[in-house]
Amino acid sequence: MNRIQKLVKQAHLRNSDGAFSVSSMFGNNENYYMEGDLTKNYVKLAQDVLGGVYGNPKVQTITEYGDSIKTDKKDFKLSYRNKTSCIKEVYDGVYIHTSMSSKQMKSKIKKIVNSMGLDVSFNEVEKEEYSWEIKK
Repeated sequence: MNRIQKLVKQAHLRNSDGAFSVSSMFGNNENYYMEGDLTKNYVKLAQDVLGGVYGNPKVQTITEYGDSIKTDKKDFKLSYRNKTSCIKEVYDGVYIHTSMSSKQMKSKIKKIVNSMGLDVSFNEVEKEEYSWEIKK
């Protein structure tokens, strides 16, 4: 990726809520996750991790998913199974659930990425704060 392409990606990253980038601590490689929201980005990261984008997956990395990764949909808690939209197949016969707060999801992403010896940088879209003043 050339310098201008990298700048364009970084600009998009700044304007995309829930976006993040994964990069090597020492290298020049950077992958951007800008699928539209944090949940879609989390699913895409899981697909990349399990699909070997960052090398062969290791037990240490899989462990960071905790109870949110299973090899059968039936192994999830009933509350997750009843909400089928939160269970995603991320690899052949491997499922994750996405029913968690954004804070939990970001923490999980950070642990997963760090377990591979990589860095993660989250985009924090600044929300405009409004205040209302009542005039008498």
